[in-house]
Amino acid sequence: MSIEVRTKGGLLNGRGKAVISNAVDEINDDVGQEAYNRVQNRLSSVLQNPTGAYQSRITTDVSSDSVGISDGGVVYGPWLEGTSSRNNSTQFKGYQTFRKVLQEMEKDASKQADRVVGRAVGKLQ
Repeated sequence: MSIEVRTKGGLLNGRGKAVISNAVDEINDDVGQEAYNRVQNRLSSVLQNPTGAYQSRITTDVSSDSVGISDGGVVYGPWLEGTSSRNNSTQFKGYQTFRKVLQEMEKDASKQADRVVGRAVGKLQ
């Protein structure tokens, strides 16, 4: 009696790690770009007298396991966001741009990831 096992597909032939790593990078890039676009779009609609100075400071920082969007530490950024102590003493309560985009992305990022994962699984077959 003998048993014969045949294996095929990207996961078993050594391509799996590279395909998965590339998928993670693509997800981070896609989600980071989408978050950046949403921050920019929201700022375009809420800023009263935009000069472009604040929006030009918005950056995306993509690492191997996370994505961050930042205003680069602009001194008046917390006031615009509504997290400064100054917001307590003025009528302006902030735009909550980053908070609202984060909440949207927490709901929508998995949809973006699903598309990338679907393509990656196809490459492993």
